[in-house]
Amino acid sequence: MSNEDEEVKKIMDEEGYKVVYVPHERIKYHNATYNVNYRNKHVTNPAAMRLGIPLGEIWISEMWKPYGQYILFHEIKEIQYRAAGYSVIEAHEAAINETPSIWKNDPTFKKMQKDIEEMDHGTEEAKKSNEGLLKQKLKDVDEKFAKIVRGIPPRIEPYLPPYWLHLEIIERYRVLLNAGIRKGTNILEVGCGAHALSTVPLAYMVGNGGRVIAVDVKRWNHFDEIIGFTGFKNRVIPVSCDAASLPFKFKCFDLGVLIHGIRSMHDEENITKIIKEMLRVSSQIFIAESLPIAKTKAQEAHIEMYNLREEIFEALEGRKDDIHYIPLKKMEDLVIKSGGSILESKTIDTGLPDHLAFLPKNFIEKIKDAEKREDLLRRWEAAYGKLKRYGEEHPPTGIIRARV
Repeated sequence: MSNEDEEVKKIMDEEGYKVVYVPHERIKYHNATYNVNYRNKHVTNPAAMRLGIPLGEIWISEMWKPYGQYILFHEIKEIQYRAAGYSVIEAHEAAINETPSIWKNDPTFKKMQKDIEEMDHGTEEAKKSNEGLLKQKLKDVDEKFAKIVRGIPPRIEPYLPPYWLHLEIIERYRVLLNAGIRKGTNILEVGCGAHALSTVPLAYMVGNGGRVIAVDVKRWNHFDEIIGFTGFKNRVIPVSCDAASLPFKFKCFDLGVLIHGIRSMHDEENITKIIKEMLRVSSQIFIAESLPIAKTKAQEAHIEMYNLREEIFEALEGRKDDIHYIPLKKMEDLVIKSGGSILESKTIDTGLPDHLAFLPKNFIEKIKDAEKREDLLRRWEAAYGKLKRYGEEHPPTGIIRARV
């Protein structure tokens, strides 16, 4: 064992650190990072906080496992510099300067440097591509709304490009242009979700004189943070409740909105209960949901990956979630069954990317039924291959406006 390895092992043993190799997709924008205590000082960084790394762990991409010796040395040195008061960037550069001279002619170390340089270039290109697409799509929306979207910082989240949220918000904006929302409108939003994807454009559209009552059962992780970036907190009232039993006693909303939420309602019985409640408390309702049709290879790839989710969740949890997209005619039938009278029904195609179909392979690996697990892994590999080849795109969206 070299002196460098002995030094790393000594610190690891003293501090009780655990090295965890994680799927590259989960940590591809960082390669390795940490959340630890060092000499009684807490040392972490924004990437580790976003990733939710448990205290005492150093995460390294599985892709770099053959080079674990070198990467772990770098991470330990970076931790030491961070504990000494260096910034994240300063500590990273100082750790690079500490690279032992004996490694510089090591063929394996040189190969690692080449591999990481190539991967970082690809990752940077992907970031630029995602940011470039955002800039392009912002030109297609209202200038004031574009400024609001630009004010939301890029996200550092596992498996997702940094501007995925911004593009999803623009997609919701494009969909909601069909809802006829005016300034001063009082809106019920069912299924707002953790990232306020539809809440942001809704709050923009209603203006200072309007209100958005955003309803969800429990998904509030980033909601307050994202609404805070937009400056719309005075327009949004979050309410935690089951949409199948809304706490409002009479018709008190101009419009009830449900955007890309039918997929999360488990079954037809629950869907009709929720639509019936929306109709009970709203003068009109506006429903939008992805349809099970594809016009492009990217849409086809999205649907193939998305369709695995229902089976995966059922195998893991014993209940359906993220049910398959349903045809527009079926959506119309459910609205009518709920007591609604359809005012308009149509299909639109936003042509925007959708990264939310993807589910990491490690979810499938937890399935206990071996035959089911192997079948889903095989289909996941095929779907993932198409995502990498063709990209991911929102399928056409079905839109329904209705009233009692």
